[in-house]
Amino acid sequence: MLAEGEDHTYGNEIVISNHTQNILVTIHDDSLLAIFVPRLRLKIGTSDTRNAIQKDNAGVLEMMGYLVIDEPADFDTLSRMRPDERRKLGDSWLSELAPDEAKIQEFEDNVKICLTAAVDSYEQRVDELSANRPADWHSKSRDLVTAIQRDGQLKPRQREHLYRELVWALLEPADSDNEQETVE
Repeated sequence: MLAEGEDHTYGNEIVISNHTQNILVTIHDDSLLAIFVPRLRLKIGTSDTRNAIQKDNAGVLEMMGYLVIDEPADFDTLSRMRPDERRKLGDSWLSELAPDEAKIQEFEDNVKICLTAAVDSYEQRVDELSANRPADWHSKSRDLVTAIQRDGQLKPRQREHLYRELVWALLEPADSDNEQETVE
């Protein structure tokens, strides 16, 4: 949803959006915890000349604050740094590598929309309609759009999200379409 361009450099016609995320899922105090780490794939290296060390090929570990050091000479430089200098280096790297603050806020807003109970129940209906694609899917889609439109608990951005999900789902071939292609 945040994509501003795509990366076409991979083989086999793989297309990856420049804005991506990594997700760490863990248990904390007997609760499931999901940590979303937004990434801008165009920002993978640092260049701030004030830093004694630059980071190339930064990945999700660096975005979570784990500074992976690749070069032996960099270990020597780090070992001579005071703790506050290492913290400043890490903060600098994170600020250079992070997506724009506005994109992070947009990402967080989208996650909040997707995780609301009202939206989730509609998304389940969209998934069911998309997967099964019954003979009367046109009328079922219309009924779903009407239900979304008339639901007074949904906010405008939630409606927009659900309409987009429905359109994307209906543009994808149904499972039965894939089975027919295999048989033919």
